[in-house]
Amino acid sequence: MNLKQLYYFKRLSETEHYTEAASSLCITQPSLSHAISELEKELGVALFARQGRNVKLPKTASVFCRMLKMRWPRWRTDA
Repeated sequence: MNLKQLYYFKRLSETEHYTEAASSLCITQPSLSHAISELEKELGVALFARQGRNVKLPKTASVFCRMLKMRWPRWRTDA
């Protein structure tokens, strides 16, 4: 797990759309998809439930997302 993957996760959780998130991150959609897939493998949990072109956070991922958002400002200033 690295900060880039966490940042991608955070952005995708905000947009709930792979193409929109990838565009805002200035990366390709396949790159975003790969990073999220690797993060899911490492954590051993599905972070997003796909609903057509959109994605939603399952309950387990919602907890992870809240923890990430609480700590994110500190990580940004510590870096």
